[in-house]
Amino acid sequence: MRIFLLFFGVMAIALGAAGTQAHAQNPQNDAQIQLIGAGSLTCGQWLDAEKDGTVRATLVSWVYGYFSAMNRLRAVKSKRQYDISTLNTNMILGWVDEFCPQYPEYLIAFAAEAMVGQKIFYKQER
Repeated sequence: MRIFLLFFGVMAIALGAAGTQAHAQNPQNDAQIQLIGAGSLTCGQWLDAEKDGTVRATLVSWVYGYFSAMNRLRAVKSKRQYDISTLNTNMILGWVDEFCPQYPEYLIAFAAEAMVGQKIFYKQER
């Protein structure tokens, strides 16, 4: 029963986040982008829910999906991918916890994007 309630709670948050949409301006290049899911939450919203384990799990899942999609796109376009082999939950949460207080108006998607070059690097060509 406990597992069912946990699953139900996670699914409710995930479905709520999946229904969240944002049209935003990328702070790096002023490009207009449309996002859906947990990545469309602001850092301020993240800080408000910081102690909620379900929200944190949803965010981590979204970031994993973000980097997986970016690698898929890069593999098709340039055959150069991010090295996400060391990406883990603690790294993601630590980065977002550090990034968001500095930029509360930014979207979580921008926090994930900012990990590139700081925590996530291109795979080395062999």
